[in-house]
Formats: sequence, structure tokens, C-alpha cells
Amino acid sequence: MAKRAKKGSLARVRQLLGETGKVELHGLRLVESSSKLGELRENDELPGQAMQAISLTLGLSDDQKAAKVTVRIKLDATYDGDATKEPVLSILASFELYFDIVEAFRTPKVREAFFQRIGMLVVWPYWREFVQTMTTRMGLPAFPVPIARADKIFGDSNDD
Repeated sequence: MAKRAKKGSLARVRQLLGETGKVELHGLRLVESSSKLGELRENDELPGQAMQAISLTLGLSDDQKAAKVTVRIKLDATYDGDATKEPVLSILASFELYFDIVEAFRTPKVREAFFQRIGMLVVWPYWREFVQTMTTRMGLPAFPVPIARADKIFGDSNDD
């Protein structure tokens, strides 16, 4: 049985959507990527956990009718969570999303929050596939990246 999203999270999504303008997604590109495989343990087993660093930037056209969201994600996997050692597996990807802003947002703060959240929701499936593809090309099992949960992305913000 699937878990239901928390009531507060759904209310937060509805509130944010009620404040947003209208946008059209025109493209998504992988603009940067790299991967590195370090020394594996004797049984070629990958670490079970990894740290992911995520950064998002928003760029607007001069007339504020177009937006570019850049999402950069880096995954570093180490044994025993020891961040002082060289990662056993390191994968990086930068994606650019291109939007037309069809209807203006109520405030710049709402616009920025919207694009940060929608950027993550759009990019995340591509990031998961990219990580799994890169690890299998390295001759390893596909490294699992969790599914993005909209209630977490929309519900954990207190910036309004």
C-alpha cells in the first residue's frame, strides 16, 4: 500500500501552485559530466551509501520572459562514510533547463522557489538514470539513487 503525503505537504504544494505564474519547459540538456572510479575492495563491492551535493542557479532573460535553471549534482561514495578518504565512486552532472515564462509570478521570491523545486523534480529522473548508466558502463552494478519525493521537495521549505 502506498504511503500518502502529509496533509501539510499537499497544502504547501497547492499554496505554491496558486502563487506561481505559468511556464513552458522548452528543453533540458546535459551540459557537463564526469565520473571517476577509485579503488574497490577485494570483492568489487560498492559502498551502500553516498553523499550528494546539489546546487541550483536561476538565470532570467532581461525581459524576464525566459528562465534557465542549472542543476549541478555530485555523488561521492566512500566506504564507511569516511569523507576524508578519496571517494570510491564519484559522478558529477550538470543539467540546464530552459523555460518560457508565459504568465508572471506574484513575487521574485515565489518565482525563485518555484524554479528551484521544479528544477529538481524535472532533473531527478535523468540524474538517477545517468548514475545507473555510468556505474554499469564501469562494469559495476547500477548504483541506486532514491526516487525524488514531491512532498519532500515542496514541503520542507520555510522561506515564504
